[in-house]
Amino acid sequence: MNNFVLRLLPVFVAAALALGTWWLAENLRNSGEPAVVNSPTHPDYEIGRLRAARMSPDGRVQTLLLAERADHVPGTDTLTLQQPRVEQTGDAPVHIEAERGLSLRQGEEIQLERAVRVTRAASAGRAAMQLDTEQLTVRPDDDTGSSDSAVTIRQGDSTLSGLGMDANNSFRTLKVRNDMRAVFGPRRGAAPNPSGKP
Repeated sequence: MNNFVLRLLPVFVAAALALGTWWLAENLRNSGEPAVVNSPTHPDYEIGRLRAARMSPDGRVQTLLLAERADHVPGTDTLTLQQPRVEQTGDAPVHIEAERGLSLRQGEEIQLERAVRVTRAASAGRAAMQLDTEQLTVRPDDDTGSSDSAVTIRQGDSTLSGLGMDANNSFRTLKVRNDMRAVFGPRRGAAPNPSGKP
């Protein structure tokens, strides 16, 4: 009798495992939970409160990328960013913020969208600058940025607006591509003209 039970024990164990596997599969199917699928177009991990730095050749922090949340998409090796901020160091530090963004090629290019605002601190002989647009592409290694959208730039008492722009922070140059409009404030040191005549 004991030998008979011992011979049937593996059969009982295999049957129990098969029944358990079937029960688990049925419950998962009926639970309404989506199946986990490894896909190159779906995020494979997320990072809360991202803080990533790009270093200069001499070991200093050159660009700091921050975001409330980042999701990694394996197929394109990109990070989708929520509430991204970009900080660039230098003589006139630059701060950039937006509602969402995309980091490509490990931060070589950062695409920002929705309520993008760039502020550059004042430097020797230059007032602080603020730029507002809906789309901006930043290339930290080149210290450049570009936009195909409408832009508004304010510096001191002057305002410049237009469609599309290219900027180089190293050389302090900014080019508005189309439909440029400018309003310049009074020159520094200009004598007041109480009569109002030219």
